[in-house]
Amino acid sequence: MDIIMSKQDVLLGEEILLLCKAGAEGEITWLKDGEEIDEEKGPSFGSTDAYHEFLEGTDGIVPCLVMGQPAVDVHWLRDGEEISSIGGKRVRRLPNNTVLIEKVKTEDAGTYVCKAQIKGRPVSQQLPISVVVNTPPSVRLREEVKKVLAGPETNVSLLCLVDGLPKPNITWNMPVTFDPSHHQFNSDYSQLTIKSVARGDYGEYICTATNKIANSTATIMLHVYGPRGVCVSRAAECVSGEHVSVSCNVSGHPQPELHWLNKQNGRTLDSGSGRVRVEDGALVIDEVVPSDGGLYSCMAVSNSGNASRDVAIYTKESSMTKGTMFGIVMVIFLVVFLVVDATCCYRNRCGLLMSISTKLFGQKVPGLKMLEEGEGTTNEEVKLNGLSTPRGSVQNAGVQTFPKEGGRCRRSPATKPPLPNMRKNRQDQTLPMHEARNRKKK
Repeated sequence: MDIIMSKQDVLLGEEILLLCKAGAEGEITWLKDGEEIDEEKGPSFGSTDAYHEFLEGTDGIVPCLVMGQPAVDVHWLRDGEEISSIGGKRVRRLPNNTVLIEKVKTEDAGTYVCKAQIKGRPVSQQLPISVVVNTPPSVRLREEVKKVLAGPETNVSLLCLVDGLPKPNITWNMPVTFDPSHHQFNSDYSQLTIKSVARGDYGEYICTATNKIANSTATIMLHVYGPRGVCVSRAAECVSGEHVSVSCNVSGHPQPELHWLNKQNGRTLDSGSGRVRVEDGALVIDEVVPSDGGLYSCMAVSNSGNASRDVAIYTKESSMTKGTMFGIVMVIFLVVFLVVDATCCYRNRCGLLMSISTKLFGQKVPGLKMLEEGEGTTNEEVKLNGLSTPRGSVQNAGVQTFPKEGGRCRRSPATKPPLPNMRKNRQDQTLPMHEARNRKKK
């Protein structure tokens, strides 16, 4: 049996190969200083797991199961730095070659390296081990309340930002049925875009983030304001003294407040009992005066904005005032009354004019219907010699002359025949009527 050396002279630290050459078959054993030399087996990690998951906030243990011959030294590395075994540190190496991570945080995730080396020999092996920290999902919203104005050109985006490991899946619950032409998502469903926002899109939009740990939700309230509409009556034209009412209707979501503004003086008109007031949304003006004319504005006021419409009120003077009308009516009444009374006085010796003439002329009552053609008269005069009066009357007959027309007496038409001519002397004419009758009988 011979021992063959690869080198005769070996420097310290160098490697030397010894070969045992035997002349027959058998078991070969190497001894050093009388002690058997163990057969070298390089380090191995056996069934060590190279992947670990921990839930955030819990304690994590990462083992490294190393085998080797002769004995093996174990070292833990992270990011090229050795993990200390000093107690009190949150992340440290334990005597059993495991790594303890207390109250795991997301920053503890990464790659840890378990290095095994044969003692006294430059023989080593490394095993990278991945550590994953799982976190329950959480949802972050940029806006919990979104306000938009409905319209065909209006688009709105709702953003749902989520965190969590594993990465959560995002789903949406909407107050309306999903319509791919109306609702669009980005690649990870974190953003929902609604095109051509309508009033029906109003409501709650719920974003849900889900992973194998848990799920989380958040709600976005979408307020869709309808366009503010203002509808007023057409321009009003009125005459002074008249009553005018101008209606105004406003619409929108939420329902806007209605206000009337006098654009001449910039004053807002209030509801009340004044001559110019607002009643049930309508502008009311009693007994219009010229100064009431001008522009008035009906305004719709809401949190989403304002809208207004103007209406003009034109005033003009009445061609005939109430006083004028009253005067005309009174004149017509007076004329008709005088005509009727004059007719009554002339025909029947009654009425207001007869009473007035009696007061003014006493017994000489002008305008009686008894005319007499005077034969002995001159200067073309006709004498009224006498007129019988009703019994009990205190009136005395008088004489009144009328000019002739064409040599004849002009007589007013009468329903009763004229009394017969009475030819008496001047003295008889001045006597009372009943004495004249007595003399005629004699």
